[in-house]
Amino acid sequence: MGRMRTLLVGGLTALALAGCGNASSSTATDGTSSAPPSSSAPASSLPDCTAVWVAGEKLPMTYAGCHGAAGDVKAHKIGCSSGQTIVIYTQSYYAVLGGSIHQTANILKDQGYLHSIRSCRA
Repeated sequence: MGRMRTLLVGGLTALALAGCGNASSSTATDGTSSAPPSSSAPASSLPDCTAVWVAGEKLPMTYAGCHGAAGDVKAHKIGCSSGQTIVIYTQSYYAVLGGSIHQTANILKDQGYLHSIRSCRA
């Protein structure tokens, strides 16, 4: 009787475990991932900097910053007397919100940038 009881308990235990499914599965039955989130930093809600700062493209009017290799980069904004805003990214890009993006080797020596700043502050 002891042996029969051991087999019965062992069989019920195996049956119960089989009903739990594969604990190492990373896909739930509804198609969503059931894996725990990684311990790395949360994903940024800002757009990728290399996708935003492209010479000749338009800088979005709602630009608040971007996400680069080193993390989030807040928009460096300069308010103009006209109400416009010039935004600088690194020392190589500048644009008016909603305007064309300009790229230069050194923003502080670029005549177009210096003219924009003088006009901005007039």
